[in-house]
Amino acid sequence: MESDQNDHESRLREVEVNLATHEAVCAERYSGIQKDTAALTKGLDDLKVLMIRIGIGIAFGMASILASIAFKP
Repeated sequence: MESDQNDHESRLREVEVNLATHEAVCAERYSGIQKDTAALTKGLDDLKVLMIRIGIGIAFGMASILASIAFKP
């Protein structure tokens, strides 16, 4: 019976070690995913700013062309 108890305890310890290892690996992966997501979000924010600037530039360019046509002497 004692042997059975020791066997159960050793199996339990093995499961605990495996679980702790699994948790550590998952935590590291999650950290990497968070870093990648943050970098991607910053890149998208920069792209949005660029697109807004281009849109404003096009709008002012078109307005100046229309103004030069409308107020041509």
